[in-house]
Amino acid sequence: MLHQINFRTIILFSLLTLLFLNLSSLAQDIELKKVVIYLKNGDIIKGETIWESIITIILKTTMGQINVSKKDIDRIEFDKIKIKVFLTDGTIISGILLSQTPQNIVIESNLGQLSINLTNILKTDPELTTFRNPLTDPKTLISPINREPVISEYEPTEKTNPRTPEGTQIYSHPFALSASLTKPFRSIEATSSYSDNGSWYLLNNFRERSNIKSSSASKPSFCINIEYLFSRTIGFELGFGGATSSISFDSSFAIDWTWYNGNGDSKDELWFGDGTLRTTPIFLNIVGYFGTQNIRGSVFAGYTLYFNKFQANAFMGMFLSYVDEYYIYGYKFTDQYVDGLKIPVNIDETWSSSGANIGCGLDLSLSDLISLNINCRYFYCPEKQFKWNYSLGTYDGLFGDYRWTVDRDIANSYEEVTSPFKVNPSFFQITCGIRIWF
Repeated sequence: MLHQINFRTIILFSLLTLLFLNLSSLAQDIELKKVVIYLKNGDIIKGETIWESIITIILKTTMGQINVSKKDIDRIEFDKIKIKVFLTDGTIISGILLSQTPQNIVIESNLGQLSINLTNILKTDPELTTFRNPLTDPKTLISPINREPVISEYEPTEKTNPRTPEGTQIYSHPFALSASLTKPFRSIEATSSYSDNGSWYLLNNFRERSNIKSSSASKPSFCINIEYLFSRTIGFELGFGGATSSISFDSSFAIDWTWYNGNGDSKDELWFGDGTLRTTPIFLNIVGYFGTQNIRGSVFAGYTLYFNKFQANAFMGMFLSYVDEYYIYGYKFTDQYVDGLKIPVNIDETWSSSGANIGCGLDLSLSDLISLNINCRYFYCPEKQFKWNYSLGTYDGLFGDYRWTVDRDIANSYEEVTSPFKVNPSFFQITCGIRIWF
């Protein structure tokens, strides 16, 4: 059963998740890719990818580690660069830039491998003002136009920091806000009962049995949470949600009796009640991330504080008997009567408790900063037991011959023998919503 998940299971799962994520992180550090990034402002950044998300790329460059926001990127080239060369005689040649020296460039075109002297080049598309392969190491080359040294990497100036090229967003949007619709699944199926039997006066035997059985259905709800990434594979999640379940109660009551002369009878009744269980969880989780920039998975687990409110209204039956003694012409006569009562019972309890939650999720990228988020999650909350409160008052009997008063002593005697109602607030939940990074 789902509600049998304990804290040791959750802690073990969390430790295994962290181990997996750390190993994944080491593997990602080893498999670096050389890239050239062309920004919308015309800047070019060369480096090796350390991490890439739906909103940012982190590069290892000669200037150190740089975070580049994808909204500032015009295009990205891996390993080789497509280029169009315009010669001074009007010839246009397209191909892949292979290598470059201060005197010429070598490209692979449909005509084969061509070596072109820089003095014969009018311009290139894209325009490479330094006329060099950004994948090579030289820091300065000679411009074919003015033959003066030009800077091929970012150098610190008053306007440009080596970590922050002009026009580049360096922050990586580590925060995410999610709002989701949820469908909880929770089963509240429990039974409270009491039974009694015996004999009294003219009753040779009597039996009474009363039961309350429940069934439930959960309503759609909501969930809001905020996340913070403090590394490329690990983050924290803080959120809250809700689960409301409507409960139906079937109350059955059965009595039968036999008089000293062998005669007897029986009576069966069925009544209906209702109730609700509202649960508000506030959770703090550690989250592990994996996947690509367009499809990203996550696993999470953590502590949960639950606020619960349980209200129930149902009925229980009572079997009662009374004796009427009277005299006629000096002779004593005794009459005994039996009856049953329909007594309202209720529970109204509010409580909080500590528990846990565990689950997994999937993000499908819709844009640089927005994704569709789908989660499944199990919330574990400890079970509680509550006694039914019998309502005091005066009630008509089921046979309509007598009115009975239920006082505190009678109510207490029945409350003691009626088994408590067990409430399990734990539930499974599926959510679908929008996640925004900022």
